[in-house]
Amino acid sequence: MYSSPINIANFTNPDTNVPGRLFWVSATIGEGTPSPYSGKVIILFDERTQSQAEYTVMGLEQFPGAIKIGSTTAAADGNVASISLPGQIITYATFLGVYYPDYTPTQRIGIIPDIEVRPTIEGIRNMQDEVMDYALQCDLLTQPNDAERGKILVYPNPANDAINYQISVNIPGSFSMAVYDILGQKLMSFDQSTNTGTIDISGLANGVYFVRASFFGVTHTGKFVKVD
Repeated sequence: MYSSPINIANFTNPDTNVPGRLFWVSATIGEGTPSPYSGKVIILFDERTQSQAEYTVMGLEQFPGAIKIGSTTAAADGNVASISLPGQIITYATFLGVYYPDYTPTQRIGIIPDIEVRPTIEGIRNMQDEVMDYALQCDLLTQPNDAERGKILVYPNPANDAINYQISVNIPGSFSMAVYDILGQKLMSFDQSTNTGTIDISGLANGVYFVRASFFGVTHTGKFVKVD
């Protein structure tokens, strides 16, 4: 899919010689090809997407123009190590921290979709796969960029006291927006009536945050970093 190897993630590894100390390891996948795939990529996932599947999404979503559809994943990315306990009991855990190449964490946060689509009770009763049905809309494949399909553009990034948002599709009426921290906690929510505006973030602590806007029946997500 790529013309050269790609940096898929950065890990924090425990130093077994100095307990409590961690060190960074960069993970690269692929060998590259002189004739990479030139089509479109749409990735479907939900809360059942876990571990290796989350790691796979981290690689697929780097493809130019890739669209992530569904709901936030299980947030359990990482390796699996076995621990032997007394009584012939074996348990499992991960001891690696998993981060995007830009050092955004994934564990306890999950992979965030560009467009949030969830099954409904009515759809399940009618034996419909509503997430797949949404993904198969042909107009998704004809959109040349993220902005034209309604993804939120957030700037400046990093930001200090305020961020601007822009949604480059016209939205009739009002729509809901919210700001979440990396643990998925909703910190602010409000209704908007225009596709551009400013959000006051002066009361937030330094860190990584997500802006979500719900319109046209789905939720779109943008990311920003708050700094002093």
